[in-house]
Amino acid sequence: ISWLAAQAIAPVLEVGTSWGMVLAYIHTQSPHEYNTGVDIAPWNVELARLLCPQLRFFQDDARSLDFDTGAFSTVILAEVLEHLVFPEDVRKAVEEAKRVASRRILVTLPNGDADMDEARSPKHAWVPDSQAVEEVRQMFSAPWETTCGEIGPFFCIKANNRQVEAAMFKDRFLADPPNLKETNG
Repeated sequence: ISWLAAQAIAPVLEVGTSWGMVLAYIHTQSPHEYNTGVDIAPWNVELARLLCPQLRFFQDDARSLDFDTGAFSTVILAEVLEHLVFPEDVRKAVEEAKRVASRRILVTLPNGDADMDEARSPKHAWVPDSQAVEEVRQMFSAPWETTCGEIGPFFCIKANNRQVEAAMFKDRFLADPPNLKETNG
């Protein structure tokens, strides 16, 4: 959870928020009035609203999100994709995350190579081993650039929208160019 909080750029959308505890922690690190959580289960949404009344929670489906394109800087899919049919529904959820995220997508999955008990849970539709995680990583194409690694018992994928990052750098550079020392040569 600390990796997610350190990487998140507000406003954040957490897909598959369950009771909202991950989003609540992230909100302490990156507060924003539009930090939002969605879950397909209405009882999870109601409980999240009770436990975290300062945040926004809605019932929604990862495969068809009801938000505008680029509505959030960061979309988080923490321990969500393994609950969807692989690869069809996983691909739909990734496409939706790419659509509503303007800058970054953060994905965590249980590490099926290291923690088979959790990864093989009957609540999961597939086992996220390193081969399957690589297939998920490949679902991010340009302008999304990914890094993938392991943190404890989790696989982590971070996808940055390089096109947006480059444009933001250019805007900052042109607005406040660095002092360049001229040299004769």
